[in-house]
Amino acid sequence: MRTQRSVARKRALWLNGSDEGSMTVVGAALVMLCALLIIAVLLGADVLLNRAKAQSAADMAALAGAQAYRNGNADACALAQRTVLGNDATFVSCRVDGDDVRVEAARDVMLPVLGQVNARSRAGPVPCGA
Repeated sequence: MRTQRSVARKRALWLNGSDEGSMTVVGAALVMLCALLIIAVLLGADVLLNRAKAQSAADMAALAGAQAYRNGNADACALAQRTVLGNDATFVSCRVDGDDVRVEAARDVMLPVLGQVNARSRAGPVPCGA
């Protein structure tokens, strides 16, 4: 009987001390989780920031191209391209549809899956009565 008690007592003592160091593992897991969340937030912010910058470049280029076209410049897309490039964006396309100028610009992002974000803009005269 003594042997069973001593075995049971040793087992109880061993089980009581078996969680030693477990908070280190939990703490390390929490630090890694926080790091992953911070990285995800930063990548999301980078995508949103570059999308806004691409949209601004496309908007300014479309306005510049439409103004140039309205003033008689036949090559409005060349001015739109210079405007996009001057705003640190990649020129994707430009076309003149009637009196409207349509421009597409892009910017690279840090997230390799996306590669780049694109933005489109259109500028031209507003029809009377609209």
